[in-house]
Amino acid sequence: MHQIVSVQAALPGRYSAGTGNARSALQAGMVLAGRYRIIKNLGRGSMGEVWAASDERLRGRTCAVKEVILAGPNPAEQAERAAWFAREAGMLAPLRHPHICDIRDVFEEQGMVA
Repeated sequence: MHQIVSVQAALPGRYSAGTGNARSALQAGMVLAGRYRIIKNLGRGSMGEVWAASDERLRGRTCAVKEVILAGPNPAEQAERAAWFAREAGMLAPLRHPHICDIRDVFEEQGMVA
């Protein structure tokens, strides 16, 4: 059985006021937190994206990086996104179930706090 672990990252990203959507600044080949090499985009939602990555500290172990983009139309929404991110990671981290990815790491990148 191959297990995918989840890593959650809070990043500044870009916000497009015309569409109301947050856009990632990530690209394949980038390394986050000094260890997670981005491979490809797996999907996108209104608050961020999910990326396939490899953990370079653990011999290329496959993981999913869930990126929550904290950029928003105003400071109140940005603060709300950061609080949502922290709550979600805190609630999911202790759960163990075959249909829920394990949360193995939560970090900040580019000066954003999560």
